[in-house]
Parts: sequence; C-alpha cells; structure tokens
Amino acid sequence: ANLRNFISAAVRATRASGDAVRIFVGIVKKGLFHHITQAEEDRAIQALKRYREKKHLRDAMPEKKHGVFVSKLTDGLLQTVPEARRFDIEPIRPRF
Repeated sequence: ANLRNFISAAVRATRASGDAVRIFVGIVKKGLFHHITQAEEDRAIQALKRYREKKHLRDAMPEKKHGVFVSKLTDGLLQTVPEARRFDIEPIRPRF
C-alpha cells in the first residue's frame, strides 16, 4: 500500500493544477493520500504493473542493468511537468 500511495501521489501531482513538485511533496510528507482519487490510484496501479512486466523481461536478460524503481517511475511521470526540473529538492524516502 505504501508504494501504491507514493506512486498515486506522483500521478495526482502531475494531474493537479499548480506546482507539481510541491503538491507531490505535500501529499507525501503530510500523508494527504485521501486527496487521491480512485482514477489516479488506478493509473498508478497500471504504471506499477507496466514497470513490473518490463522489469521481469529485463531480469530475463542479465546483461541489461537497471536502476532504482521509484526514481525511474517518478522520473517518467515527472517528464510531463517541465517546471519540476527547476527545483533542487532532497529525495523523499518512502517508509516501508
């Protein structure tokens, strides 16, 4: 549930009007996951499934290396938000 909430927060932040980075940080730091809609959670689950399918294919090919899941997934989601690249923020480490 924590990973799903983290990814859902990224989806919510990229869909909401305003500063996506600050929205994402606010949701995660303050635990405002109740602001995430079911549609946004469904999109996050789909993104997680796509990643896991790709990871499974990459794991079948050991010569290919891949990085940390969360950073790649959030980078992919934040590519749609150009202003997100302007901020130097400390990475948020999810609590598992």
